[in-house]
Amino acid sequence: MEEECDNQKPENKEISWEAPEFEYYAKSPSWYWISILISIVLLAAALWQKNFLFAAFIIIAELSVFHWAGAVPRDINFKIDERGVTRGQERAYAYAELEHFAFNQSGGEIKELIFKHRAKIRPYIKMVVAPSLVPEIRSHLANFLPEEEYDEPMADALAKFLRF
Repeated sequence: MEEECDNQKPENKEISWEAPEFEYYAKSPSWYWISILISIVLLAAALWQKNFLFAAFIIIAELSVFHWAGAVPRDINFKIDERGVTRGQERAYAYAELEHFAFNQSGGEIKELIFKHRAKIRPYIKMVVAPSLVPEIRSHLANFLPEEEYDEPMADALAKFLRF
């Protein structure tokens, strides 16, 4: 009589897909005009208070918003295998570097695979994922990492609300 072992090695399986770098929201001209209007109000308040450092910050921040708002995501290759997670050509993350994984839902549909990194400097690694791949990814990653709930930070929720 053979006894089944609970510590079976997962098969050498590779899951790969191509997806945009981030979720893109097209911005209308009114989005840009509202951004400019808010910046002008803040700039006027800063100058009225004679807070020139804050005024310079507002100008730099608005230029940054314009730059990033117009950025279109590039397509990236993602790969998950027995060694870890690879995001494009950037680098591979071994499972030992990661604490857990989670799926983030948006509009009732899972759109992001999120890994919690052990390093405090880079706490989360996010990947856009097709909903059809979720069951396969979940079952594969369960062999290496625990799945936990993802509490979206307020900054991420605000960015989605502003369609940034």
